[in-house]
Amino acid sequence: MRLGEHLLLNLAVIICGDKDQKIGKNFPYRSSSRLTSFFSICELHHVHDGTTRKYWVLGVLRELNQEMPSLPDLPSDSLVRVITEVLDLDYFDGEDLDRTAALADMNKVLSRHCLVAFFD
Repeated sequence: MRLGEHLLLNLAVIICGDKDQKIGKNFPYRSSSRLTSFFSICELHHVHDGTTRKYWVLGVLRELNQEMPSLPDLPSDSLVRVITEVLDLDYFDGEDLDRTAALADMNKVLSRHCLVAFFD
C-alpha cells in the first residue's frame, strides 16, 4: 500500500512536532539533530541536511513510501516503524503533551487510508 501525498505531508508535520500546526501540536518538537536521532532509532540512516525540517522529512517519507511492504494492506515496513516510533511513550514522558490526543491526531491522518494506530 502506498500512502497519499497529503497523508505523508501530515505525517511529516507530526514527526517534526509543531505547536503552530493543528496536526502537530500534540507531538514533541524535533530539532535537526533530534530528527536524525529519531530516524536512527527507527533503524533508518537519514541525516538531516539543514534544510527545512518538514520538507526534509517529507522527502524521507516519500522514499520510504516506495519500499515494498511485507503485508499488502499496510504501508512499507519502514513507514510502519516510523508511525509506531512517533507514538512511543518515551517521547511524551516529561513533556507537557497529551499522548492520547496525539494518537487521535494520528488516526485522523491515517483514516484517509482506512488505517488505525493504537497503543499496544
